[in-house]
Amino acid sequence: MPIFRDRSSGTCLGITLSVRDRLPLATLASATGEETASFDVSVVRRATPDGLVLVGSGVTEKNIWRVIEHSDGAIIGTSLKVGGIVTNKVDPERVQRMAEIFGTLP
Repeated sequence: MPIFRDRSSGTCLGITLSVRDRLPLATLASATGEETASFDVSVVRRATPDGLVLVGSGVTEKNIWRVIEHSDGAIIGTSLKVGGIVTNKVDPERVQRMAEIFGTLP
């Protein structure tokens, strides 16, 4: 599984996943629930203009517009939990709000 790393810091910027004819790249942050820097997403997008870029960490109602600018989608988990805490149960109201936001995305 190829991993894209920042050349100066060695930080993982993305991991390729195998899905049909396009290889999606999931851009990551340093920990679950931590926001993925939009700059990192743009770096992965520029490196793989024909790839499927998914943001894999830290997507919230507040940052979805910045995140989606350079990606094709997102893997959302922690921000949909009660209080935004990964070990809590899913909060149906948060899910509904995020679904409404996704419905308005280009």
